[in-house]
This record gives sequence, structure tokens and C-alpha cells, in this order.
Amino acid sequence: MKILDRIFSKKPDTVVVPPDHKIVVVHPAKTPYFGRGASGMWIADFGDGTEDLDLFDTIRQIVQSGDKANVILIFQPSFIDHASNAESILSNIQELKLIDCGILSKIAVIPFATAQHLPFVAKLREFGIEVHHSADDGACFVEVFKTDGIVIGMPGKPFR
Repeated sequence: MKILDRIFSKKPDTVVVPPDHKIVVVHPAKTPYFGRGASGMWIADFGDGTEDLDLFDTIRQIVQSGDKANVILIFQPSFIDHASNAESILSNIQELKLIDCGILSKIAVIPFATAQHLPFVAKLREFGIEVHHSADDGACFVEVFKTDGIVIGMPGKPFR
């Protein structure tokens, strides 16, 4: 993570990218999507809640295939704020047994979370999922490509 500390400067929206490096930053999207970064991490962004797409069906297929997969779940506040969405998320997480399956990582990011989202965060943490804030600009996940490999990181602090 030291490379991330060196790359991100103190000035907002400013980074210094060393030679032979590339940075990919994942921000929350309006439309839900499930994609894979070059590092191999899957990103499941449930979108802003205006479109209905059950990404858990795709995650369920990965779990059932037995493939090892690391997934970062992005739950935007506007998506969580619909009570039925929050209940559905928690129900799906229980059903997939993300706590014990050992296949999916246990990381979620809630960009721009506020105090009203703390009960949802607490429930995710009860399921053993590590929950992070986003960076101040909403960034949820970072891949840094170096000459000797890829470093991944969470730009926001973990919820405490």
C-alpha cells in the first residue's frame, strides 16, 4: 500500500504517476454492472437504484462453479435507501453464505455513505464483510500497474 500513499498527493484530484506505471480507478456507476479488472478482481456495482439488475445471479454462478473469485461489492447510498434493495442484498448474502464459502472476498464499498447507512454497514459486518468508505471523490477501488506487477487497493478508509 506504500505505493498508493506515494502516488496520491495531498492536493485533491491530483496524482503523480511514476514512469512505467498506470493507474485505474473505479468510481460508482449509474447503471449496474459486473466486470473484471486486470488484477483479476471482479467489481459488482449495483448502480444508483434507478435500474433493476440482480447481480447476485452472476455472483451465484461463480459460487456454484467453484472458481476462486474476489469480488468487490459497491452499494451506492441511493440503492441502499430503497428498503427492498437493502433487504434483498442482505438476503442474497445470507443465501450465498459469503461468510463461509471461501470463494468470494468479503469487501464492500459504500461511496459517500452517511450516518443513516450505519445499520446496513453493521449488518454487512455481522456477515463478516469488510466495509469501506469511498475516497472523497467517490473512488471505490484502485489498480496500480507497476513494472513488477499490479497492486490493488481500497482508497477509502474501513468503517470502524
